[in-house]
Amino acid sequence: MGLMGSLVLLGIVGLGTVAVMRAIRRATRRGTPSAWSDDDADEGLDSAHVYQVQVGLGRSARHIQGRLADFASQGDTSSEAGLAELLRQTALELLREKDSIRYGFAEASGPMSLTNGETKLNAAAMAERARFEVERIRVADGSVRRAQTAATVGAEALEYLVVTVIVATRAPLARIQAPRDRESLEAVLSELGAISANILLGLEVVWTPADPEDSFTETDLMTTYPELRSL
Repeated sequence: MGLMGSLVLLGIVGLGTVAVMRAIRRATRRGTPSAWSDDDADEGLDSAHVYQVQVGLGRSARHIQGRLADFASQGDTSSEAGLAELLRQTALELLREKDSIRYGFAEASGPMSLTNGETKLNAAAMAERARFEVERIRVADGSVRRAQTAATVGAEALEYLVVTVIVATRAPLARIQAPRDRESLEAVLSELGAISANILLGLEVVWTPADPEDSFTETDLMTTYPELRSL
């Protein structure tokens, strides 16, 4: 990465794009159209919307690291219903920590074709993972992979955690917009948690740091996430 070396570790809960596409491709062989297929035009479902939401939390929310890891290990990433439940759990966990929220960011893209939506989600997910050198845990298509690298003990304090949620949907979400304050970010999180399986096309949740003893200072946060705004 260059900026922070191996200081920051990464946790991923569900490469949702891959999980959804694989699950639907299996169904395609049984005659069901792909979730990302433009063949849905006759049903009025031929567009995609991609949303990226980032939340910066203070150290009092540090136990969210373990909960997200549990969601990753135990969740179902092989179906849209499983991904929708992971999204609901993640949004609810962030809402429970609303008093610890210090920074926020939200961006909406679309409508666009399903093909462009898939490309947009993949690009956003890749850019997010590229911020770091180590992926501590990755869950996709029902399988869990953990990094063999030893857990890091940071030289500085853990001051902040950042959770990023990237979703693609078939329908627009009216309340997903750049947050002005904590209340507007809470509205964003509430809408994310209410997304149903039948409109969810893809999901990726990324959090950092992933190791409980790792460091992440305010300087690290502002350097790695310049788009975050103080709430």
